[in-house]
Amino acid sequence: MQNDVLMQQEAKNQPSIELSKPMELYQSPENDYEKSDINPRAIITSIVVGTVVIAVIMFFLAEFFKVQREEKYVSSTLIPESTLLRDVKSKEDGVINSYGIVDINKQIYRMPVSEAMQKMAEEAKVAKLNQQQIQPPANTDTPTKDEKPAAQLQSNSKRAKAIKK
Repeated sequence: MQNDVLMQQEAKNQPSIELSKPMELYQSPENDYEKSDINPRAIITSIVVGTVVIAVIMFFLAEFFKVQREEKYVSSTLIPESTLLRDVKSKEDGVINSYGIVDINKQIYRMPVSEAMQKMAEEAKVAKLNQQQIQPPANTDTPTKDEKPAAQLQSNSKRAKAIKK
């Protein structure tokens, strides 16, 4: 009886697989490797479905932002202006595009902007032509970029003679 009790205790403490037969451990169907490959159809299907879902989301987002942009444009251009704003703009246009007297005592007058720009351009052109005519002739002592000083020309001719010899 003591032997049976000892055997039961040893059986509890030891693993159920016998170590004397290690090959049986590897050949049992419970510890075998997986013999089937991954399912390529499932992987390809999940990639395609994911791509389609992302494309659909991107399309709807693009349409959403396009609609938002159009609504903003329509609201900013088609909403009628207030009468006060229209009055201010018309007064400003009238001042900018008309003749008038600003200060009669100081003799300050107003003219349309387009004419003032043309007049300023003509005055600048005349001033530039007058400046070119009044300029003194260039100093003849200093050579221009195309001319070489006489001393440099002489030294170059001496070098050329020395090379020929």
